[in-house]
Amino acid sequence: GLVPGAFQGAGKGNAFLNDLCDADTLIHVIDASGTTLSDGAAAGADADAQGDPTADVEWVQLELHLWIYSNVRAKMPSVLRKLARMRHGARLSSSDEPSDYFLQLFVGYHCTTSFAFEAVRRAGFGRTWGEAVRALPRWTAANLHAIVATFCAMRFPCLLALNKADMDTAAAHIAKLRGAYPQARSTVLCAKAEYEAFKRAKAGDTAAAAALEGVATRYPAELTGARAALNAAVALRPPLYAFPTTDSFDAVARMAMCRAEGGAPSLEVLEAARAAAPLAVAMRPGSTAEDLFQAAKHEHPPLLEGDLVRVEVLSAGSEGGAGQACQRRAVPRDALLSGQFCGGKQPLAVRLVATRRSRWQRGAAVDCGPQ
Repeated sequence: GLVPGAFQGAGKGNAFLNDLCDADTLIHVIDASGTTLSDGAAAGADADAQGDPTADVEWVQLELHLWIYSNVRAKMPSVLRKLARMRHGARLSSSDEPSDYFLQLFVGYHCTTSFAFEAVRRAGFGRTWGEAVRALPRWTAANLHAIVATFCAMRFPCLLALNKADMDTAAAHIAKLRGAYPQARSTVLCAKAEYEAFKRAKAGDTAAAAALEGVATRYPAELTGARAALNAAVALRPPLYAFPTTDSFDAVARMAMCRAEGGAPSLEVLEAARAAAPLAVAMRPGSTAEDLFQAAKHEHPPLLEGDLVRVEVLSAGSEGGAGQACQRRAVPRDALLSGQFCGGKQPLAVRLVATRRSRWQRGAAVDCGPQ
């Protein structure tokens, strides 16, 4: 449904692009045979009239980039005015936290300000947000493009599903596309052949699987097909598995430290960790400590209770390595759980400190008898 110029309103325009925010990963289905043009029309039989799958990848990624960039660029004057007022305000002191006005521009794409800052950091514009915000008034259009490009790669990782790979014209296009985008993940498939094979198998045809051998034979060194494409897409931003516990850090921390150092935990450590955190909760990529608390709170039965008041993370020491002491520090409730967003250190455990409500406040039945 996406057409060139969507960020300027062509086709479904921003309505289509806004729908992308509901996804954790994108799958771009491409006609690898070159028999379809970028507007969806059938290409001519002549080689010069064929579609260009490599160009399709380029303009789709460009549409996504320009959509976010144009939104951010349009609001930059407002961000700079707010920063100027903040810096010249009578109540501003050197100890005040720097404004996150800029980071708030990215929250609408279903992420947190912590996630947005990680894009700024990876793009090379500050190891801390305080450092970045001091340089923000001097950022150029090229700087903003670099930040948006990094943000798009983090927030909207894209798998290229190279469809119609069984056609004779596909091999050359696939080789060209992969040469132009060597870092991009891609999977070859033939959706029509898979669908037909599925229908035949459902009807009892035991030879249905043979219909898919064409693509698999051409690409014997890789997994092919729609299921392989879905698995590869999930792997771009895999779910995060958390093990909530109302117990102390100690049992879980010892287990995590063993794993971080590459060793096998003893039976005693393993049993203590299992007793402290017996269940796993699958979280969406980009989840925060607040998301984890809410997920554990709404398990049946609830794993945690009350209201979240404090979040602490336990990470390996600054040096790393075996025997290195753990470091415990408080983080905001919107801190991302994934280690890649925690200053480069993988958190070993997250401690959620909460209030504990009464049974009545939790909605449990209350005995109203004469006693």
